[in-house]
Amino acid sequence: GLCEGLGLFLLVLLFLSAPAQAATTAATVLLLAFLGLRAWAWGRYRHALAKSAPSATLAELARLTPGFLLLGHVLPGVMLLAALTVPSIPLIAAAAGGLAVLAGWTLKFVVVTRASYNQGFAIAHSPERGAGTAGLGAKPGWSTAS
Repeated sequence: GLCEGLGLFLLVLLFLSAPAQAATTAATVLLLAFLGLRAWAWGRYRHALAKSAPSATLAELARLTPGFLLLGHVLPGVMLLAALTVPSIPLIAAAAGGLAVLAGWTLKFVVVTRASYNQGFAIAHSPERGAGTAGLGAKPGWSTAS
C-alpha cells in the first residue's frame, strides 16, 4: 500500500504546474526503499506459503513472481535511480510510480481472483474404525513441504 500511495503521489506531482523538487526527490527515495521492502516481504510471504498452501495457489504465485519482481521492482528501481541522477525529468519518477502502482494492483488481483483456492476440508486425523487406530489426516490438493 505504501508503494502504491507513493507511486500515485509521484504521478500527481507530474501534473502539478510546478512540482516541488524536494517533494519529488523525497518521494523517489522513499519509493525506492519501499520497493525493496515489498520485494523482501513478497519473498517471505511465498516462503511461508510454501509450507502449507494449496498446490494450485503456489503454481499461480510462481507464475506471477517473475513479472511482479521484474516489472514491479527492478524496472521501477532502475527508473527511480535514473530519476535521482536526472531530477530535471520528472516523467521518469512518475513512470516508475505508475509501474509500482500497477504491480501492486496486479498482485492484489491475482491473489484474490486466481490464487484463492478452496481445496475442501482438512481432516486433522482419520477416524478410528473397528480395531485399528486413528491415523494421519489428509489435506487433498495442498503442498506437503515442511
